[in-house]
Amino acid sequence: MDAGIIRECRKKKGMTQSELAGKVGMRQNVLSNYENGKFNIGRMPIREFMALANVLEIPDECIYLDKSEELDKRLEDVEEKRRADMEATGRRRRITKYCMDLAAPPVTEGECLALCRVGAGFQANEVAYLLDIHAPVYNRYENNKRKIPYGVAVKLAYILGMRFEEIFDL
Repeated sequence: MDAGIIRECRKKKGMTQSELAGKVGMRQNVLSNYENGKFNIGRMPIREFMALANVLEIPDECIYLDKSEELDKRLEDVEEKRRADMEATGRRRRITKYCMDLAAPPVTEGECLALCRVGAGFQANEVAYLLDIHAPVYNRYENNKRKIPYGVAVKLAYILGMRFEEIFDL
C-alpha cells in the first residue's frame, strides 16, 4: 500500500496528525514518518495498521496485496516439493493434532497465526520460505517475540487464503 493514502484519507476526514495519532494509539512523529515515507508502511505492526485503516476507512482494495507472481511461484514450489515428498515416502501428509489439543481459544497474534498455518497444512519452514524470511524470524512471530508487520500479514493472508482480520482475530 502506498503511504500517501494515509495522508490523503486523513485530510479527507479533516483530521490533524495529532488527532489521528491519538485515536490509533501512536505518537504523532511516528505517524508523520509513515505519511512521509521515512518509515516503511509494510513494517507497521498489524494491529496499529488496522486501527489506522478503521479510523480512516481505507478501502480493502488499498489494503490487500494484489496477486503477486513471485509469491505464486513460491507457492507452486512448495506444492511441488510436497508432491515429491509424498511420492518418496508413499504416505499421506497428516495435519498436526496441534489444533485439536488446544483447550482454550488462541489469545495472541502468534497463537492465531500458528493455528491458521497448521489448519492450512503448512509447516513453519514452508511459510518462512514463502515469505522469503529466515525460519527463526518467522518463529518469533508465532512465539510472540516479535510483532507481525503489516506487509508480512498481507502476504500471510494471501498464502493462507484468508483475510488477516480472520487470522489475527482483529
